Amino acid sequence: MSDKRKRVLIVNDEMVVGGVARVLNNMLSEIGDLDCDIDILILHPHGEMMKDIPEGYKILKSTPFFEVCDLPLRDALASGNIGTIIRKAVFFFLMKTGLIHRFIKKERKKIIKEPYDVEVAYKEGFCTVFVADGDSRKKINWIHVDYENSNYSKNHMALVKDALSRIDVNVAVSKDAGEAYKRVFDLKEDCRVINNFIDEELIEKKSREEYSYPTDVFNIVTVGRLHPQKANLRMMEVCRRLNDDGLKYDFYIVGDGEERNEIEAKIKEYGLSNVHLIGYDPNPYKYIKNCDLFLLPSLYEGVPTVVYETLSIGNIPIVSTKVSGISEQLGDNEYGIIIENNEDAIYQKLKEIIEDPSVLDVYRRNKKELTNNKVAKKKIDELFTG
Repeated sequence: MSDKRKRVLIVNDEMVVGGVARVLNNMLSEIGDLDCDIDILILHPHGEMMKDIPEGYKILKSTPFFEVCDLPLRDALASGNIGTIIRKAVFFFLMKTGLIHRFIKKERKKIIKEPYDVEVAYKEGFCTVFVADGDSRKKINWIHVDYENSNYSKNHMALVKDALSRIDVNVAVSKDAGEAYKRVFDLKEDCRVINNFIDEELIEKKSREEYSYPTDVFNIVTVGRLHPQKANLRMMEVCRRLNDDGLKYDFYIVGDGEERNEIEAKIKEYGLSNVHLIGYDPNPYKYIKNCDLFLLPSLYEGVPTVVYETLSIGNIPIVSTKVSGISEQLGDNEYGIIIENNEDAIYQKLKEIIEDPSVLDVYRRNKKELTNNKVAKKKIDELFTG
């Protein structure tokens, strides 16, 4: 290995509260002492997690061209803002025709003054194309979601496949996510697996904050954005059925997002007075620490980071739908219960548990020893400096 320190650039599109931004910051907190110089580029530098980027990193200044790179076309149209709609429509056209390459290369020259040894597209999709169009010596693509269940590149498959032909290494957050990505994009090489980092010290500290649920009935909590992926609208149907059975429980949703109005409408329509929208809270861990059951009802994931976080708190019973990466976390129902990914399976399992909470006793005794950070850091060191 050369004595010269490797120069590494990590690229993400935005830093809105959510899984990718959070695990990026967790990773940066852990890898700052690697034998390389790491810079950060957020193409559209906005979002609540911008302020949480750890100190000690150089953050490159992006250009206005990328301000719509993370904005879905449907959201641009829904905004009603003519300027935003036009800019996104142009951006979409450039992506669809492949003309985006010319613009990326032009904008890269304004941002990046000399090639990096390693460049990382930390979120698959547009960041993959951005990194592939550069001249860094080693190009890495990071995969966070199960693309067979949610292909965020479905409108630009040819563009992304072309970009992947110039990517040297694909990294996935779980084996399942990596295998799905390989099948969708017909990759020849397997994806390397590097699990997400979790900030165990911060979680432990925040989970100690005093909190008690307002009722002593069975308390269920879920944490995540109010986004279709997290399936909280489906949970309103489940809660309606549980309530019709006369079961006593409270369901708490910690998080905010675009589905809030629809969820509130369902709560009102079904009279779900035992369903509580907490909204965004920078400390979701106090709710997890004190609940009777943590529920992950997602339609799909790459690997659910919040499950790792719940496991790190320890002795919290977990029920999760069958999503990518969950068996790597919970084993064969050893550290939590995995159910089929449909409304009836969720309803039947919650009904069984609420009627007899003693079925969870084994999970209140088991605590999984996590090795995410140590193993992941070693793999990243080899990836960046090897």
